[in-house]
Amino acid sequence: MSRRRPAAYDHRVETAPDGSPVALYARLRPDGEPELIAGALARGASVLELGCGTGRIADALVALGHPTVGVDQSAPMLAYVRQAEPVLATIEGLDLRRRFDAVVLASRLVNVADQARRRARLATCSRHLGPGGVVLLERHDPTWAAQVADGPLGEHDGISFALEGITRDGDLLSATSVYVIDGRELRHRWTTRILDDNALDRELAAAGLARRRFLDPPATWVLATPAGS
Repeated sequence: MSRRRPAAYDHRVETAPDGSPVALYARLRPDGEPELIAGALARGASVLELGCGTGRIADALVALGHPTVGVDQSAPMLAYVRQAEPVLATIEGLDLRRRFDAVVLASRLVNVADQARRRARLATCSRHLGPGGVVLLERHDPTWAAQVADGPLGEHDGISFALEGITRDGDLLSATSVYVIDGRELRHRWTTRILDDNALDRELAAAGLARRRFLDPPATWVLATPAGS
């Protein structure tokens, strides 16, 4: 685990350990997530973001008045963090020996296919909560997952998005994301486990957490607190 800010990387060729292209996240801007998160927090609440990537959410939270620590396992991603405190580490098993008013698990990291890794990530969320703290996590919309098909998904920040090769096996969804940035195509094959409300509640309970409410109409952002609180 390192708190040193990594040196600059050539994001045009780098990928994170999970295959995510750094070029994509270096280009993407926040899409309302920081405001959604901040709206659920008290003024000045401290935040730990797990899997912060290039800091597009973490840096924006700092700008909104929330001191934020951003953890990611990818040094090329963390090289783009400018305002948040960067920590190079994996999520599973992390213990900063610090507590926060809020822990954020965005980017649908709760949908990791392996249950042991998912529960380890949620345990890390729980372990870093201070008194009265909340966990804010983002999941895949189960309705979207059931209906999505191969084809274009639109454009954002000058990037075109598409999916191809979609396959389903029970609650597992696999696909290849195709991104076109400045005329250059990037591809990322992934598999995710879709969690409906009941499955999500079971996974939260295993980490001593309980869902309290959804923060958005599609029910993709979830606010949870320690069970019994």
